Amino acid sequence: MAKRGHSKEKRFDRPLITLALVLDGNGFVQRSRVYPGNVCEFSTLDTMLADLEVPPEAMLVMDRGMSTEENLTWLRAHDYRYMVVDRRQAREFDAEQAVE
Repeated sequence: MAKRGHSKEKRFDRPLITLALVLDGNGFVQRSRVYPGNVCEFSTLDTMLADLEVPPEAMLVMDRGMSTEENLTWLRAHDYRYMVVDRRQAREFDAEQAVE
């Protein structure tokens, strides 16, 4: 499953994989799955959530590669909560939508 490709860490000499985890409230792994490397991660979000049987009340934590506008729109439409690095340069914060 490991494939050579684009590396954020500039490690083109190493094959890549994508690891998806479901953690419980204490941070312990409940489910995991390894996906092929050198795949556009943003195009696999819905598949990963279905494969891992992620419940709608889960908090999704994703890296910047997953935060396309298409994915964020899909997550909102399916009532998922998420935390992700935003690709936009300007920061926006809506205090009324923030949760502790």
